[in-house]
Amino acid sequence: MRMSYVDTTEGQIHYRRDGTGEPLLLLHQTPIYAETHELVPLLANNFQVIAMDTVGYGNSYIPSREYEIEDFGRSVISFLDGLGIKKTSIFGHHTGATIGVEVATAYPEYVDKLILSGCPYWSTERWEEYLRPIRERLSQPWLTNDGQFLLRFWQLFKNYSPNTGPETWIKAFICAVTSRASSLYDAHFAVGRYDIISKMPLIKSPTLLISGSNDMFLDLLETTRSTIPRCRTQVIEEAGVLICLEKPKELAQAIIDFMNNPGA
Repeated sequence: MRMSYVDTTEGQIHYRRDGTGEPLLLLHQTPIYAETHELVPLLANNFQVIAMDTVGYGNSYIPSREYEIEDFGRSVISFLDGLGIKKTSIFGHHTGATIGVEVATAYPEYVDKLILSGCPYWSTERWEEYLRPIRERLSQPWLTNDGQFLLRFWQLFKNYSPNTGPETWIKAFICAVTSRASSLYDAHFAVGRYDIISKMPLIKSPTLLISGSNDMFLDLLETTRSTIPRCRTQVIEEAGVLICLEKPKELAQAIIDFMNNPGA
């Protein structure tokens, strides 16, 4: 697996790449940039797999202003242009799925097949309600002498994935702590401001919607499917928000099956 950077006009974007052949770009949720690293070796025998650290996370550049989803989409295009990739399939989970929708609708010529996991099909009003207490909490000092913020992060991922264990939680925990310490904002707020509902009917690519059986967006899976012209769905049991870490083999197989047979 090769780790490297692509230079863009706004900064360097970090990525991991392995395999050859048809390109497949992996976009992670916020803030867990390490989750797609689990998928790279499982997919590399079939595709040229590229796991990009979303701008503001991992080792990619930190923007000087708060980005909107449209900005994240443009950063993906700059990244692909830097690699000389004219067309790719995209897998995105949660925030990554939202960015994938933006790329697929604003730059359809770049996108072959689209795989959206835990696609956050909420109205901006519902997002505002969900994010309000989070915004209030983030407005308070979080880096405290007693280290309680570490326990809060640890408990958060235990709650997200109660059926796994510390080996799973620690990967998400490290990403959350390092991202919170370095980023100027939280990309969830950009997701909340993005009108994803109006974008879905504009998707032209064959699309697979994936959800873990414990994912917070599972109940919207069929509603979301009905808005996308060429779309099918798949549920992965005993997986939730951390599906890439909980069920990487099952998720990778679902991706491979769809990539090989996307349907009409």
